[in-house]
Amino acid sequence: ELIENTALGAVAAADLDSASFATARDLTYGIDFGFVIEEPRDLLEVVGDLAFQGGLWVNHFDLFTCIALKNAISAADSVATITKTGAVTDYIQGTLVIEQQDLDDVTTEVRVSRVDKDGKESVRSSAAETARGGPKVIDLDLWAINKQDMRIDVARFWAKRWSNLHEYVTFDVGLALTKLLPNDVITLTVTDSHSQVLYASKPFRITHVTDHMDAGRITVRAERILFDYAVEEVDVDGYYYYLKAKMQGA
Repeated sequence: ELIENTALGAVAAADLDSASFATARDLTYGIDFGFVIEEPRDLLEVVGDLAFQGGLWVNHFDLFTCIALKNAISAADSVATITKTGAVTDYIQGTLVIEQQDLDDVTTEVRVSRVDKDGKESVRSSAAETARGGPKVIDLDLWAINKQDMRIDVARFWAKRWSNLHEYVTFDVGLALTKLLPNDVITLTVTDSHSQVLYASKPFRITHVTDHMDAGRITVRAERILFDYAVEEVDVDGYYYYLKAKMQGA
């Protein structure tokens, strides 16, 4: 109601993906927020900030959507298979773009301020730091969370996500696949013009869907994590928690 309220969020009901926010509510069950906002702030900015502190991401594209980043993706959860084999293709020819995150963009350490004493706690991926050739540190302002263990959970989540390289695919599909929505899991099976297999039933999570209904197509952007790191917490001097990671494979 607040998001749709014309004096507050002013997001039209038709532009709000209510189902994604219901999913976000279930995923954040058990996270205690405790805060007071003492100055005027844009409501949608606050919603986005709270979503981030819950391990979620708000998408402001065609639909106001809450992306459930905490959900593991599996081919078993796929709602559609996008295939290109030879001359047969489910996406519009010439629209597939594959991108990989640059190693310099990888974050190796996430720090959060303590609520019970001075100092900070840190979540770090030593494997990512080694691969990157040095540290990249981000300090999170988790102003809505006043329990230290929950702050560490959030830091752990973002450190794990940010320390792993991501791959992104973008492609256009015709009207037959306009049912695809952000948060959906799809699988890709693609061979190139030289019959080399690029993807064999690889699962991706859709993060953006852009409508071009006047042209009879939509643009889909999806992501997957290239590497996954098993993590282990180590208490150092009662102040810092470090993640020691071992690469499990692509």
